Amino acid sequence: MIIEFYVLDVEASPRGWVKLCNLIENFYKSHDTLFILQDDEHAVEQLDRLLWTYKDDSFIPHQRYKLDDVNPAPIQLGVQLPPGKEQGTFINLTLAVPASYQTYSKVIEIVFEDPANKKAARIRYRQYLQDNCKISTQTIKTNY
Repeated sequence: MIIEFYVLDVEASPRGWVKLCNLIENFYKSHDTLFILQDDEHAVEQLDRLLWTYKDDSFIPHQRYKLDDVNPAPIQLGVQLPPGKEQGTFINLTLAVPASYQTYSKVIEIVFEDPANKKAARIRYRQYLQDNCKISTQTIKTNY
């Protein structure tokens, strides 16, 4: 199990969400499929809208997760991880470690600059250590 923490030097603000969209676009280019987990439907709706509009020259094929979808987009957005075995990569935008995270081969943790987000990330980091996961951390600097 691989866990990658990406520590952003911005808060969870409009600027931070644009940086997140850039990361999602890069992750999409290097992974077959992604599932992006969020805390609530409002957050899913906001990210859904932003992924369509944040940059004029990009295309990030995504949709909200539907259990019965036979031909899903490469990027799925939702509030709970889909059931199943041996899945690819998911991006955790929640403040907790999801119960079924171990069904994925890789977890990408996004850490924004604000104190509450960092505190929750430290708790998740300790949980992954206790679960004997292989963890890496990368600091992402914004260019603006």
